[in-house]
Amino acid sequence: MSNIQDSSRLEPKSFAEIEVDIQAHGLDGTLSLPAGAIELIGAAIRTTFLDQQMSTGEVDVAIVNDATIQRLNRDHLQHDWETDVISFSYHRDEQRACGELIVSWETARRQAAITQWPPLTELLLYCIHGTLHLLGLDDQTESQRASMRCAEQRVLQRLSAEGWQRYDVHDRGDSLCGPSNQLPVP
Repeated sequence: MSNIQDSSRLEPKSFAEIEVDIQAHGLDGTLSLPAGAIELIGAAIRTTFLDQQMSTGEVDVAIVNDATIQRLNRDHLQHDWETDVISFSYHRDEQRACGELIVSWETARRQAAITQWPPLTELLLYCIHGTLHLLGLDDQTESQRASMRCAEQRVLQRLSAEGWQRYDVHDRGDSLCGPSNQLPVP
């Protein structure tokens, strides 16, 4: 769970212009989300928008199981395997971005055991990563990956997501996130 003390500090007026709709699909009792997860996912997406100087948009999020994300990955991207997040961008310009994220809670739980941080933090990372794709960032080259990892780290830090300090971009072979890229902590 996040260590956010006062969530109102994460809710600037511009958040009202970033609509986030979150639905959980196909999660049985053993895969239920932790308390407060929906609110933190919304805050992660909105904070990612603001980190990228975008204050208007709409994002639909579907939190699904591995079977569902594998089917969607196969049907839409011709990749017949499970994945962590799929982003569908419907509109993006200088003022507004709209899209959809499909994220796997099962994958987040499994990967969290490897990274040794809470599954919710892993799920937040997927939502941040997918939102960055909706906002036009890519991770195909080393330079692009470095920029994306730095943005992910800034948002995790801003949210005070449990374990954010262990998200070390250096371990991933990426370049250093310089001080000019630091988002102030509320």
